[in-house]
Amino acid sequence: MFRSPVQSGPEPCRPATVVLDFDGTLTDADAHAPAFHEASGRELASLLGWDEPTLRREWRRAQGAVARLPADAAWVVDGCGVCPAAADPYLVANGVARLLLAEHRPGLGEADLMACVLEVHRAAYRRAPPPFRPDARDLLEELRGSGCHVRVVTNSRTEGVEQRLDALSPGGRERIEVRGDAGKFFVGAGVVADPRFAALPDVAVWPGLARPVHLRRGRYFELLRQVWDDTATGPEAMLVVGDVLELDLAMPAVLGAHVHLVTHAGTMPQEVQFVRRMARGDADARLAAVLERIRP
Repeated sequence: MFRSPVQSGPEPCRPATVVLDFDGTLTDADAHAPAFHEASGRELASLLGWDEPTLRREWRRAQGAVARLPADAAWVVDGCGVCPAAADPYLVANGVARLLLAEHRPGLGEADLMACVLEVHRAAYRRAPPPFRPDARDLLEELRGSGCHVRVVTNSRTEGVEQRLDALSPGGRERIEVRGDAGKFFVGAGVVADPRFAALPDVAVWPGLARPVHLRRGRYFELLRQVWDDTATGPEAMLVVGDVLELDLAMPAVLGAHVHLVTHAGTMPQEVQFVRRMARGDADARLAAVLERIRP
């Protein structure tokens, strides 16, 4: 589905629209990890009625189990492996919470277990909001100054992300729209029939990656489609920026978008190499590298 790899760098990128992920992309997931894990543990302890020693013992034990998972282990949603289990600190915390809930609430079905994990995640996120990457404000301001449409499309709740962006207060904030609850984890059809989505294969098997990648993420596609409709553009005129290949970038790339992987401590080297081989892809730890791609 991708164009032939190029050796001299990605194709020139002059997008009409830039779509940014939020957590781990505009925010610093690595810096947030200690506070988020602490908050997740406290929310889980409240749910299970644990005292402090029990929380410390059980969280440490489960965290060790998650750390020992093989590199190709997946975060599973509705029976599908949707991304690496340790792709970022949030998934690690969710994996710990899921393991402990499964052990201590054995009667929970899969749907209820996932709902409890999300409850812990969202409560922890409210308790310990994420810090921005140091260059996030500069990125947003220069993107707005370039004339691009700028949209934030995120799994997090719209209201919370809008509040964080308001606090950052970049120039042109009023023209940066947020679309939350993107459901990038969920594989399945969207609400509105669209030939672009219908043409997607169910999975892609890509060289160097540990697992097949599920592409048909209907809830995420719906939000991207709304962006195309609102801006009178399409995927070919879009740059999508995110920190998890499978969640943020795989489907848009196959649809024809330019993509940019923002790396952090947990990013798998093979994913960086794969994205850099794509004619419309690149990867870098710096947000400034996004701007370098779109400048004349």
